[in-house]
Amino acid sequence: MSEQNLDNNEQTYMEGAGSYAKSTLNVIQGTFYLTSKRFMFCKRSGLFDALTGPLLMHLAKGTHLVFEIELSKLKSITYKKHGFGKLLCFINSNNEEFLLVFTTSKEKWLSTIMDVVIRNNPTTKIEQIGEYYSFSVVAEEMKSNGKKSDEALAELKKAKDKFDLGLITQSEYESKKEELRKFIN
Repeated sequence: MSEQNLDNNEQTYMEGAGSYAKSTLNVIQGTFYLTSKRFMFCKRSGLFDALTGPLLMHLAKGTHLVFEIELSKLKSITYKKHGFGKLLCFINSNNEEFLLVFTTSKEKWLSTIMDVVIRNNPTTKIEQIGEYYSFSVVAEEMKSNGKKSDEALAELKKAKDKFDLGLITQSEYESKKEELRKFIN
């Protein structure tokens, strides 16, 4: 990715090779880019991959944008079953899912993404439950005055959905319910 593709005041924090599993049989090789505003995936030229072979193709960076997720619209990161393994799944605010494989440490990618999200929007709350990471913006008034009834109810419904999907245990759900009960009228 060249510098002219970046917006004003946008900087690159991390880049690395990986794959985007668009479907079970459609896996695209390319490069991930993490900037101060976006997470992007750019594919490599298929011709270059064919000419250089599987060993050398990782030396080239992807240049054709396939997708981008604004960090302010990142809703969650979790793992999804794909074939015989699990892939990282990024979900945006439109509930679009992006199944990804990083060739470098996925833990380093996850921690850097969380650091960049918090650095660029300190009101973002990141909640981790097992292998599920949830991103939500906390309004300043909620932080200083406590939760409102409808906000607590929405958070409780979100916890119930996670429980129903098997992302959290019953005890984690009950604990969250007790924590939020005092805010619900």
